[in-house]
Amino acid sequence: MPKDELQQYKKNLSRYLASQNEAGLRAKEKEEKDVRIPTLICIKATDHALRTGTGLSIASFFNPWPVRRLKNTETRYYVLAADLEPELLFNGQTRRACIFDSESGKTRLELIGMGEKRNRLHARSDRGSLGWTQWFALYGATDLCGSFFYDEPRKCWDDDRAAAKNAGLGALLNSFLLVVNIGRCPFGSYSFQHQLHGCAESYFSQATIDCPYFLHWYEFLRGHNDKESFGSIESLTQTLARWKACPLLKRSGTDVKWARWYSIVDKLAEILEHWWEYTAILVLLALEKGIFENVDAVIAASVQYYKTVQQRASELATPPADGAGRGGMKDCGAETKLKHAQINVLRVGAQTMASPQTRCLANLLVAMLKPSRTEHGKSITIQKTRRGTRARVAAQADGEWQTWLCGLAGILRCPETLKSCGISLLHEPLLWDQSEEQENMLAMYCFSLQVSLLGAHVLRLLAYSWSFPMCVFGLIHDDREVVSRSLKRMEKIWSTWEAAENAGNGDVDDILHQIIWTSWQWPRLVLLELAEHSFELVPDSLRTELVQASEGPQTTKTTEDVFREPRQAESATPSVHIARLNRWHTMVVSLHLRESDRPAPSKTSASKSLAQQAG
Repeated sequence: MPKDELQQYKKNLSRYLASQNEAGLRAKEKEEKDVRIPTLICIKATDHALRTGTGLSIASFFNPWPVRRLKNTETRYYVLAADLEPELLFNGQTRRACIFDSESGKTRLELIGMGEKRNRLHARSDRGSLGWTQWFALYGATDLCGSFFYDEPRKCWDDDRAAAKNAGLGALLNSFLLVVNIGRCPFGSYSFQHQLHGCAESYFSQATIDCPYFLHWYEFLRGHNDKESFGSIESLTQTLARWKACPLLKRSGTDVKWARWYSIVDKLAEILEHWWEYTAILVLLALEKGIFENVDAVIAASVQYYKTVQQRASELATPPADGAGRGGMKDCGAETKLKHAQINVLRVGAQTMASPQTRCLANLLVAMLKPSRTEHGKSITIQKTRRGTRARVAAQADGEWQTWLCGLAGILRCPETLKSCGISLLHEPLLWDQSEEQENMLAMYCFSLQVSLLGAHVLRLLAYSWSFPMCVFGLIHDDREVVSRSLKRMEKIWSTWEAAENAGNGDVDDILHQIIWTSWQWPRLVLLELAEHSFELVPDSLRTELVQASEGPQTTKTTEDVFREPRQAESATPSVHIARLNRWHTMVVSLHLRESDRPAPSKTSASKSLAQQAG
């Protein structure tokens, strides 16, 4: 490097080091409106979308009287309604929150203009690699008032599905979810059932009275005791026609479901040849047996089992010193130690979850995991890798279908009955070389993995639903007891936030403010409005606001579908001219936009009562 360039480099280096002194590290954060370029782009894009869709700018959703965290010189106190002028009260407050500034000696109300009409922007965003982080800055660094849902359930589900796939148990996870969600999705949506209805409709649209599946279920589908016509052509035809028209097995239109669910059923339809018949049977089983109608109990059992496995894993991780494997199995070396400990954990877990539904699932998984000596069989190996123990499952599609069907029939129906109806099962019995006890334990090992994944998934969803902004919707529940519990929770959150704010005011570096204290407008407004009512009731204005927010779309699925179709049409050809024509043609004939602009969903009892009061 030349001498003059070296001197210039040293000057630049010293200038940079001087700017990174202790005072610079302790400098206060920038002004909240001094946002970065990606956030500015997000603001402009949101403004354009709002102007196009609603005719309103993003500025109309900003809070004209923003609420902020208290400064070091400010103190919050409450004044009873009896000590205030009537014009300072609205919606029946019992007290008003006031701020005293010791530096200026002035006092002001913390909430201003709450009785006027307010615009709120509630956004939904996918948790992809781009875009959703800017929404946090948009709500935190500006006065935008509303909420932002970042689709945490989808992110959790993607992580769990990837973990099961890496373990070689992707098909097992899909089948487990299918059985668990046959009656109702555990997170309150119905897209899974909607897919099953579509499968059943596809089957009954082409089924005839000669179909062996229909003949097998004919006695149950018939539903009456007229023995004279049993088995006749007229009875078979009438039964099939009646179930073809059954609303439980038909899709109610082509509306896009707003629920956030995934295409597991579609993926399995590509794998299994007889998928439509299989799902039709599952729907009928759900109607007959009522499998997992009490979803809350299933979730609680999954969480309890997950905790039990975690607790016992540490106790059983080391085999006995005498070298004998646990559970009466011989220790074959270091590779089997972990497996033996896991099997013993599963024995404890099987005793913990001894409900009929769990035994039903366990038996199904045993049948699914049993390999056959035929060419359609399935093999399972436990392999010790650098990343731990991995279960690898190798199977062919036809073998999986026959094994699943056999397992399902073994639980709720007799396999010989299926064989008599013309269904060809595997030629040889599904037996392992190991003992039956080891066979059941290995099946329970895979079952434990799925329960652990789903248990962790449920816990994360509970944390998501109990945080802002999800937790506020408990304030508009039809059950008064739920509303009462929600008010108590809001009061606890508010007291915790106030304590954190006071602690942050005493911190020199203002670190606590940057970590634990929210700068969003809407959560603070909701809590302050409830605090002014002493957390005893939900004011009418806030209730109306929450009802309107809850009636909006709660998912990004529709937006994804709207963009996916024209993108696929445009990328189908290398010609730019044809691609543009395909894109516009797809948007014209697509039903997604038409269905997205559908009427408002059915109102709740709370919203109906508000409408009657307003009328």
